[in-house]
Amino acid sequence: MSETKETKFSTDEMKIVKEIQQKYVDTQHKLGQISVAEIRLQQQMDALMETRQELNESFIKAQEEEKEFISKITEKYGDGVLNPETGIYNPKIEK
Repeated sequence: MSETKETKFSTDEMKIVKEIQQKYVDTQHKLGQISVAEIRLQQQMDALMETRQELNESFIKAQEEEKEFISKITEKYGDGVLNPETGIYNPKIEK
């Protein structure tokens, strides 16, 4: 049987070991921070997409309301043009 002899690392060698260990800890910590930041960004993106969808639906509803209003006004006053500043509706002159 062969006997093994213990070897004690020098102070400089132990310093290097501790520096390497600390690099791993620091890197893991930073990776964790990045993961949390990604989660938060994804939450913000989800909220923005939800708001965008709501605004798209609001835009479509406004278009439908406009179309319905124009249809009623055209039925009531005939084809024409509204001056939004004065509120005067000028009928279209048929030639």
